[in-house]
Amino acid sequence: MTMFGSQWLAAPSAAAYEIDNSCRFNGDSILKITPGSDGDRNTWTFSTWFKRSLIDTGTGIGTIQNIFGAGSLAGTIDCDLYIGSYDTPYNGMKVAIKDASDIAKLSRTFRDPSAWMHVVWRMDTTQGTEADRMRIYINGDLITAYDDITYPSEDEDLDIPRSGYQISLGAASDVSGYPDGRFFFDGYLAETHFVDGSSLGPDSFGETNSDGVWIPIETSGITYGTHGFFLDFSNSGGLGNDSSGNSNDLTSSGLTAANQMTDTPTNNH
Repeated sequence: MTMFGSQWLAAPSAAAYEIDNSCRFNGDSILKITPGSDGDRNTWTFSTWFKRSLIDTGTGIGTIQNIFGAGSLAGTIDCDLYIGSYDTPYNGMKVAIKDASDIAKLSRTFRDPSAWMHVVWRMDTTQGTEADRMRIYINGDLITAYDDITYPSEDEDLDIPRSGYQISLGAASDVSGYPDGRFFFDGYLAETHFVDGSSLGPDSFGETNSDGVWIPIETSGITYGTHGFFLDFSNSGGLGNDSSGNSNDLTSSGLTAANQMTDTPTNNH
């Protein structure tokens, strides 16, 4: 059985692959890139390891912590993966598409600031079965229990990757549209992938070891597509540097070399 949460207090002894670095988002920082052309707006994959630092207990816009998203330069939110809620204290994860007209609210909450977790958000709106159009995995397990979910329509064009729509890590898609600085993530990200044009399962990024713990693997053979990228945060002077071979480097705001960390899923501090 896959384990969650505090098993990361000690690094797995049999891990074959070591992650050296993560990026610490301080609740006021962002990595961003704006595609100059459309990619595959039906099919893509987002994967990252994350660890929270600030666990919210209140309500309102200040409790939203955005991990990944894309939005127009006018400030609208068109695809987002985030933790939090406007109206009730909530430490669960949500994904929203098309200004939240399509939304998935996971039943599971994330309250452990000592735990590294892995999330895969897998999109393929060409699928005839609606449950196959949007799939979310936590630590390798497909999420089937939702408090609320509405799937995108078949062949629906998403707003990522879309020309002029900013792709962001660690904050809302266009923070200039939110002068109060809401939607910033407070925590760590590691091994962050965006794959343009392919719908990939979690086994492309991790595996269950002999102790039943979900661990990262060294990725290989991934075709990232036109606007895809892979961030391993190995360059402290360029935390948004793309290691996929595509040279889709993300621009940072509010991040310095001090935000490069050695706290990772395989070396948990």
